[in-house]
Amino acid sequence: LDGFELISRVRQTPLLADIPIIVATSEDSSSTSGVEVKRKIFALGATDFIVKPIVSKDFIPRVKRFLP
Repeated sequence: LDGFELISRVRQTPLLADIPIIVATSEDSSSTSGVEVKRKIFALGATDFIVKPIVSKDFIPRVKRFLP
């Protein structure tokens, strides 16, 4: 099970379908493969993404968007 399949399964599960999904990827979104990965994760229903290594100043605001 890869990350793409996980996103797909979560979105197909009624109780989980609306939860936010932030994908951590090693693909830089400025590279060709990174653009394709970004396009695919959003098409599958991801809410956001962050490039590894995860830096808290970039990650925390992404998480806070989804907290009540």
